[in-house]
Amino acid sequence: MTSALPLLALLLSAAPTPEAAADPAARLSHARELASGGDWAGAARALAPRPIDGRKQRCGPPLEGWCALLRAEALFYSGDAEGAAEEYGIAQALDPGGPVAGRAERARGEALMAAGKLTQAKSAIRAALSHGASPELLLSLAQVESELGEEAESRSTLLRLAASHPDHPAAVQAEQLLRQRSGKIDLDAGALVSRAERWLAIGLPKRALVAAHDALEIASAPAERAQAQYLEAKALFALKEYPLAELALSELGPGAPGETRAKAQLLDGRVALAHGDDAEAARRLDAAAAAPDEASADEARFLAAWSFFSSGDYPSCAARFDALVKQRPRSPRASEAAWYRGFCGHLAGDDGAARASLSSLTSHPSLGPQALYWLGRLAESPEQAAEHYQHLLRLSPFDWYSWLARQRLAELGRPAPPLTAAATATCPKPATDRERAAQLLSQIGMAREARDELEAAGSGNSDGRRRAELASCLGLHDLAYRLANRHLWPAAIAGDGAARGLLFPRAYRELVEEKTARAGLDPSFAWAIMRRESAFDPLARSPARAFGLMQLLHPVARKIAWLSGAQPPRLDELERPEQIVPLASWYLAQLFARFGHAALAAAAYNGGPSAAARWVAARSGRPLDEFVELIPYKETRLYVKGVMGDYQTYRALWGAQGPALAYPMSIPPAGAGVGF
Repeated sequence: MTSALPLLALLLSAAPTPEAAADPAARLSHARELASGGDWAGAARALAPRPIDGRKQRCGPPLEGWCALLRAEALFYSGDAEGAAEEYGIAQALDPGGPVAGRAERARGEALMAAGKLTQAKSAIRAALSHGASPELLLSLAQVESELGEEAESRSTLLRLAASHPDHPAAVQAEQLLRQRSGKIDLDAGALVSRAERWLAIGLPKRALVAAHDALEIASAPAERAQAQYLEAKALFALKEYPLAELALSELGPGAPGETRAKAQLLDGRVALAHGDDAEAARRLDAAAAAPDEASADEARFLAAWSFFSSGDYPSCAARFDALVKQRPRSPRASEAAWYRGFCGHLAGDDGAARASLSSLTSHPSLGPQALYWLGRLAESPEQAAEHYQHLLRLSPFDWYSWLARQRLAELGRPAPPLTAAATATCPKPATDRERAAQLLSQIGMAREARDELEAAGSGNSDGRRRAELASCLGLHDLAYRLANRHLWPAAIAGDGAARGLLFPRAYRELVEEKTARAGLDPSFAWAIMRRESAFDPLARSPARAFGLMQLLHPVARKIAWLSGAQPPRLDELERPEQIVPLASWYLAQLFARFGHAALAAAAYNGGPSAAARWVAARSGRPLDEFVELIPYKETRLYVKGVMGDYQTYRALWGAQGPALAYPMSIPPAGAGVGF
């Protein structure tokens, strides 16, 4: 055994290693393995320039830029900041205007700063900031300004960071630096108002409330005080503290600018709507409609009319929306008002007026399908009904209303054009260096980088299909869908099966089919939910802090795991398909078991089981189409339509096996079951 060791060593030394191989993907993969193991110096050596095809290169095209980028990072973390800065510059030059250049530009300033080249570092960071003020760059700029002795500028940059990105870890560091230097953050009222607005925008009203209250404590200008007071009320409204929100609005000072006062009046009406006091809401919103700010006034007019819809006073609802359409025909809300004028007319028993209103919308880009469907429902003869339904199917063959129309045509004994099965797209051969780079990056597990390359590979319709097909083959389902959504709808409507398959993909197919089968759920329903929740992006995050493909809140995901016997996931694990798909599938199956109707399960998934149970208690027995139009939450109403249209499209396009989830045309009563 001992005598064989020299021979073995000789054989190993003669064998090509990844870092010596000509394959650029192998070189990059090998260097990544070294870096992930903490051997940054080894990673830098593995990507050192050497002769490849007669030129000194790190790994060769089409990955030369990515190899330079990783080598720069490896040099930085191995202690050679000056070499890293130089290599970042090379990476920028290798990919001008591309994803490598963007990343290198953001990192080069930090490397120059670490190398002690502060003036150059400041210039590089400012250049990067001109392409987007990321929190990390702002923090680096503040640090280099401080090292240059520019303390006032550094403080200003830290305050800007703390105000504009309060939710980011870099802002936490900024606040720590401010406290170290002066013992306090000392944000002015304007900065605190910005923080409150940011907290509200990302769905953290408790923090917004604190920031708005702090702004009120120090604001002296009437306009600033008014804005802080309004934001305090808005945060209380988001927290469902309605009496306190009303109190905050009542304290709005007389110096409030017209725009802030208009927004406050509108919020006051919304508070009454949330209370369920529709009459008081109408009174307040009518007052808000007199505001000089036309955007707020139009919204107030719309919501005042909608309050009559909410209370079930359909004649008044129709009259109010009719007045809005006639008085403000160019309002952004005019088309939606025409829809409600028609639907309320139907609910009030005036189908003639409803038909007249709906007829004005048949060519509307988004409201056309629902106008055609309801014209069919209210038609005076079966022939007229069938004509409207068939027009709808030609216009929009995949959505919620098209599937309702198919049901109605079947009831009339009329044929509906079938949906062709989706053809499986073939994997195209990459045609450009960026496409070749994307393919290689995907093969070595660099999915984000592959996505960036394909995004940068083109923008026209001519190559949209090929890039969508290539992204699908590489498992980049979110990018494939996004490209198809951008380029392939006309082909899909015209009957192109491959385009339809890309627009309704069976993303993560093996995983979804396995986990839904275990939960007792139709996989087509899971894909429909996924399509609406995240557009197949596993890294998606909502303002309400829902995560992943199926957009679960972390506390909900942990409760599901506890009830289903799974390991409670960490927050970051919700971005992994193999973690979130089984949890969401189990939860969806439980919702369906409680409500006995696919549309209600979708409503409960989006609006919450308690809200869905209230709607069922108030309106069970109604026709399905009316019930969905009467869902009071706009987001949930649109969500249910989207999911149900997608669900039925998935089953038709892919020839789904097994029975469909029940979705009868009347609403059954809800049973007991999952309530979170």
